[in-house]
Amino acid sequence: PNPNPSPSPNPNPNPNIQADGGDKRAQDELLRRKWTRAHLGKKSYRERGVSLEDYQAYWDHYVWPSWVTHGESRCPTGAVRLDCLAPAEVNVDKLARAGCLGPAAAPLLN
Repeated sequence: PNPNPSPSPNPNPNPNIQADGGDKRAQDELLRRKWTRAHLGKKSYRERGVSLEDYQAYWDHYVWPSWVTHGESRCPTGAVRLDCLAPAEVNVDKLARAGCLGPAAAPLLN
């Protein structure tokens, strides 16, 4: 038997992957993830031919300042925050323990 019962559902099931604005390594990791990942059926910025240098300028002058102004302050208290430098397994465990993955995640909680 699993010693850890299924967690109750999280009232805010939308996790927030974040990077500390003062942590250069975290910023670089998050920027590269955003540059290389496709989203909502669109090609990634890299696949669309945007250079990393151009994306860095877009990030520095629009994406990050917009997040600080409009996004970060709107994260609900108690929102699950995932460290972009943590291994995927650590973040999955954090989501499962917070109840964001539902009852099917109970076997992950060992």
